[in-house]
Amino acid sequence: MKKIFTLIAVAAMAMSVNAQTTVWDIANWSETDVTAEVTKDGLTYYGESKSAYAEGNATITKGETEYNFTGRIKMGGGSTFKTGSFSRVFCFDAKKGDVVTVFGCHGSSSGDDRTFFLSQAPSDTNRDATTAFASKALAASEKGFVEGTVPADGKVYVWADANNGIYAIYLTSSTAGINNVTVAEAENGAAYNLAGQKVADGFKGVVIKNGKKMIQK
Repeated sequence: MKKIFTLIAVAAMAMSVNAQTTVWDIANWSETDVTAEVTKDGLTYYGESKSAYAEGNATITKGETEYNFTGRIKMGGGSTFKTGSFSRVFCFDAKKGDVVTVFGCHGSSSGDDRTFFLSQAPSDTNRDATTAFASKALAASEKGFVEGTVPADGKVYVWADANNGIYAIYLTSSTAGINNVTVAEAENGAAYNLAGQKVADGFKGVVIKNGKKMIQK
């Protein structure tokens, strides 16, 4: 078990250092970008004949980080995956294990909770919650985010209930760099502290070395 812990800890370090995040900020779009189907930097938006773009400042807190936004897409109530009738749906390619974070807001100061959805399964039914691998409902005037882990390689679709706004989509690859971690690296005599961090030979305290816990004095 100690040896497994060492390997997992090293892998976790590689993931945190090498993870790559793609950010699609709607503030970089414009009214003319969102009146029809358009692809920008790998993100496709299936629009309508009228613009759904709106300016407006928003701050959303996730963990200990504040995210600031200045533009959004109003998603509308017609979000659908029906072939030939896409309406205010975002789409992009992702890998299994990638993490998708969508920042958005409830589009009204009143009314019922309204939901954001992440899905990999196109449906002919508007707002088909049964296809979603992640969803999040927001109350009136609430700003927040929905986050989910992609179940399989392929397309990811982002859609929402009526009038919800989307500020940005973040796609984080959690697998980058893991292939560089090998058993040999963890068993070559290097020492690691209990947090899985490699330490110098002169480090004093509890370490894991060659799969064994020991005290260096």
